[in-house]
Amino acid sequence: MKKILILILFLVIGLSGCFKNTYIEHDGSLTLTIRDEYAEEMPYEVIPSYTFTFAGIIKTNENVQQPNYTIFQGNDDFHLSEQLATLFEKYKDKVDIVVVEEKESESERINRRDEAGNVTPEILVPDDGKRYYEVAYFKLENGMKLTLDYRRFVSDGINYYVWRYESNISMTLYYPLMVIEELGKKEIVLLTLPNRIKFQVGPQLKIVNIMKDPDYLKPAKYTLSYLEDLDTTIEKKQYVIDYYINECDGEWVEDKIHFTYLGVNFSVTLLQDYFTLTYLGKA
Repeated sequence: MKKILILILFLVIGLSGCFKNTYIEHDGSLTLTIRDEYAEEMPYEVIPSYTFTFAGIIKTNENVQQPNYTIFQGNDDFHLSEQLATLFEKYKDKVDIVVVEEKESESERINRRDEAGNVTPEILVPDDGKRYYEVAYFKLENGMKLTLDYRRFVSDGINYYVWRYESNISMTLYYPLMVIEELGKKEIVLLTLPNRIKFQVGPQLKIVNIMKDPDYLKPAKYTLSYLEDLDTTIEKKQYVIDYYINECDGEWVEDKIHFTYLGVNFSVTLLQDYFTLTYLGKA
């Protein structure tokens, strides 16, 4: 029995070591992009990406495997919050913020870290007696969408952007994809979508499945749902129209919107319960 207990204890200690968090230090910037195996199937000379620039060092979790996603961990919360506040200021006219949860709060925790990584917790009092779990959707200059998941509260007039009590701050660059075929060759092209529009084909899928499964290819037309939180069909359609006409320089061609993104032509068809994106060819 003693031998069994010792063996169990050894396994527990060993396994706990496997899950120990380690960090990557980024000096001044970090870049989110797509996996190489996807980039190799794309027709672009330069794959769109996003580089978050900031002052000093910011740490992310080394165990994250997807290059279009990162988790902030091991940072001085005050420093990271200041850098994120700069991001919000830069995109103040190009960000949609969704409140996931709002709760009454008399105090909120935020951590300071010294150079050795030692944590000193501080307690701040929210000005409005509340804290918010939010998701920010940033519209990037290259047509891509970036999200940030975080906890926010306001103390002494300052917005603090910090980790949620159940999870760390995460940042995601979205790559909505479409499989096309020209002259017998399959390729993957990028789509640009309005904020908060859900899509199914992206780098979370295995590249081998996307390239082999005919369901992703024929026809080169994808069906997408309207935003659920808009009240009427007219509003839902107008949200899509405004994006492709005003932000993608689209134009009406009969009853469809035609637009070009990254040298690829698409059309948008607005139906009653959903809209479709159709590949039209290279520009």
